[in-house]
Amino acid sequence: MHVHRAGLGFIFDAALAQTPDKVAIYQGDVVVTFRQLDERANRVANGLLAAGIAAGDRVALLFDNDHRYIECSLGIMRSGAVAVPINPRLGDDAVAYILDHSDAKMLFCSPNETLRGIGLAAGIERIRAVVGIRLDGGPPSPANVCEFQDWLAAAGTHVPPVAIDAFADAFQPYTSGSTGRPKGCVLNHDGQIWNTGVQVDFLGYTPDDRSIAAAPLSHKNAMTGAVKPMLYVGGSVVILPRFDPEAYIAAIDRFKVTYTTGVPAMYNMIFARPELFEKYDVSSVRIATVGSSSVAPEL
Repeated sequence: MHVHRAGLGFIFDAALAQTPDKVAIYQGDVVVTFRQLDERANRVANGLLAAGIAAGDRVALLFDNDHRYIECSLGIMRSGAVAVPINPRLGDDAVAYILDHSDAKMLFCSPNETLRGIGLAAGIERIRAVVGIRLDGGPPSPANVCEFQDWLAAAGTHVPPVAIDAFADAFQPYTSGSTGRPKGCVLNHDGQIWNTGVQVDFLGYTPDDRSIAAAPLSHKNAMTGAVKPMLYVGGSVVILPRFDPEAYIAAIDRFKVTYTTGVPAMYNMIFARPELFEKYDVSSVRIATVGSSSVAPEL
């Protein structure tokens, strides 16, 4: 049985209580334990509160796949604000539209998206700040950007003093816009926790499971399929910066991944490379799911 505080931002409460020093996230040689994830999410939440972000405010994320995307998402929700993920593969017009349409008050950007985020946010007066992550060894962030590590260090690790309504808005992803403008999908805390719990129970995940996320974390396939179930059950998630068939199979071998999820195109690209199954050991995989578009019978 998994008992969580009302907010989706606390979805890994059970793991935090039982195995705080277990690795929650693997990203290359970077590891993040449940204790570290909790502290960083609290820092993000407290930093947002100090910046004047209030319950129900929208905070956007323009991120490549990165463990800090998860930390920021959870922190936004812990503050009572609503996380608005934006797929970095979208064009500038679509990103600017989502920033404006969502009524975002702040924007978090990954290293490769910071300069782009600054430019797009400049035309939207209600955005109070852009928080960017500097590339390792790269130049300092521009003066009009809050540097993520400095911003985080100034905030406390205590649980933010916010009462989260289980039925309040938590997450507002946008559709791809393939049939018109992207459309915001408003999801509440309770519904997302319930959905994750049902998935965990139906597929039988355990704390020994490890998932892999190579689809964009801004997309529901990766967050709903790979990230949230592992945090909920106390397993681990392996994050790849992008999908590449060999890198994906190599990561399964290296991290002994037990659960994969993806869109049909990803699996088609993998099965088009049969030599990878000779080169790498994928015997650890016990569950594979596919979704987000139609699946051909042969797959």
